[in-house]
Amino acid sequence: SSAATEVSLVVSLGLLSLIKFNIFVAGVAAVLVIAADNVWRQRRFPWILPVFGASLLFFWVMAGQQLGSLVPFICNSWRITSGFTGAMSLVNATETRDVCLFLAATVMLGALAGCVAWKRHRFFGILPLVGLGFVGFMAFKYGYVRHDGHEVAATIHLLLAALACQAMMWPLARKKGRLAVASTFLPTMVILLFTSMTFSRHVEGGFLPALARTFSLRNLVAPLGLFYDRERLLEAQEENFAALRDQFPLPQIEGSVDVYPWNQAAIFAHGLRYHPRPVIQSYSAYTPELAELNAAFLRSDAAADNILFEIAPIDFNFPALEDGRSWPELLTRYDIKNINGPFLLLTRSATPRKYQKVFLKDAAVSFGKPVPLPSSSAGPIWAEIEINQSLLGAVVSALYKPPILSLTVTLRDGRQGDFRLVPGMARSGFLLSPFIGDQKSFALLAARDGLNSLAGFEVTSATVSVANQFGATACYQTAMRLRLYRLDYPRQNIDKINGEPAVPNPAR
Repeated sequence: SSAATEVSLVVSLGLLSLIKFNIFVAGVAAVLVIAADNVWRQRRFPWILPVFGASLLFFWVMAGQQLGSLVPFICNSWRITSGFTGAMSLVNATETRDVCLFLAATVMLGALAGCVAWKRHRFFGILPLVGLGFVGFMAFKYGYVRHDGHEVAATIHLLLAALACQAMMWPLARKKGRLAVASTFLPTMVILLFTSMTFSRHVEGGFLPALARTFSLRNLVAPLGLFYDRERLLEAQEENFAALRDQFPLPQIEGSVDVYPWNQAAIFAHGLRYHPRPVIQSYSAYTPELAELNAAFLRSDAAADNILFEIAPIDFNFPALEDGRSWPELLTRYDIKNINGPFLLLTRSATPRKYQKVFLKDAAVSFGKPVPLPSSSAGPIWAEIEINQSLLGAVVSALYKPPILSLTVTLRDGRQGDFRLVPGMARSGFLLSPFIGDQKSFALLAARDGLNSLAGFEVTSATVSVANQFGATACYQTAMRLRLYRLDYPRQNIDKINGEPAVPNPAR
């Protein structure tokens, strides 16, 4: 029956909403629109709200989660989502063309859907149009804030919305004649063409072959392998783990383990006891609040016994930015036990050491103007940079994405590196000098005589710049605050460190 189909769709939406948070946001928006239509137009109880809520709770408990953890999960997911635009955005060479095509296709679809909604429901047609607009906006933000393979998913979302609208328009268009029928197909065909263009850039073979592979018999019955071919799946998993063990060899490790910044695969491949910090991937700790969650976790008794540590920033971020607030805790609450291999092995110290930040300087700085830095020979230099968006920047961030900031550092010997600067990470604090570009550099940072070996990596000046786009600087307040501190902490006795520290790798 129609009612059973509707309930099934809502229950399915409850399951999907727990898979990825952007689906949860879109799902909640769709449920609220339908509930409003139930009350406003149909004058009946909004049954969709309890059904959706019950399905969320059911699948949450079935996944083995505690019922009381659902609200914190939603709140923390929202906190991570709220910082995504400023920290994870990427610009593509075809940015302007792709964004204009997506928006044009969305407006075309919305205009036709609006006409149909008006003819069928008059003013009540505003509700489904608002829902469609929100879905289109969510797809746009998902696909073009981080403009890479994400745009494939964005165009698929738009195509699915077009097909759904096509189904709703068809009965009315059929009564109006051939011209009306043709007009309803136009947005879908335009969006299909746009989707094919997008797939051709990101997916081997393009859209139609990818669609054929998705619905091939082999892929459709693949989930059944959990029941009839479990041994083969376990063998494939072990083969994958064996390859990872060869790529990331580890010494014998006792106790719980966490990994910085993000390579959890190495832990699973070696069968170690994974005990993660609250924000499990360092590049996602992109606000002061999220960074402090991880730092506070290291200070607590719940912290992992061991840390696998490497320097592996994404998007050409300045290396010390990602989970930078945790670096002083790692240097004083953990001992470096192994410096050979793909990771540093840090083991929780029985007697944690203390560190302090000695204030050096508080100054206003401007975009594009180099700031001279004090010497790091007496101790590493800690920086906190306060960068605020203007009103225009806040609007641009809400609707699209702000211009990307860069940090150019000049070393004592004249070498320069150009890196991405994430405002939220910069505000929470990070180690600016000496430049730490790899695991050996971090080990030297912890060693008693390590600063002497890092003397050539002393940062003598730093420059904050904004992308060379028209009106880009207008998105930020021109005056920034730079606070500098000397980081004092006891050093460790570490065996000889082989090899030389890494030099800066220019971002552009």
